[in-house]
Amino acid sequence: MGYEFAARFAKEGYNIIAVARNKQKLDELKHQLEKTYGIAAWIYNKDLSDQNEVRDLYEALKNEQLDVHILVNNAGFRLYGEFVET
Repeated sequence: MGYEFAARFAKEGYNIIAVARNKQKLDELKHQLEKTYGIAAWIYNKDLSDQNEVRDLYEALKNEQLDVHILVNNAGFRLYGEFVET
């Protein structure tokens, strides 16, 4: 789902900041979106369940002076079961 959100925004001309734990998939995403849609993509290999990595991401975005205009939080939790039971 995250790829589809990123592709949809890139198609509309938005630059993308993507964050995920899988570096290889991030590299592929960056290459594909920049090639297909002519946008700029920044990728960050981070685990956002780790407070230190969240702080690192914040500092990186601040240092690169990247402004976030739209945020799509597509992170999931490893919690399975019937909705009413979880």
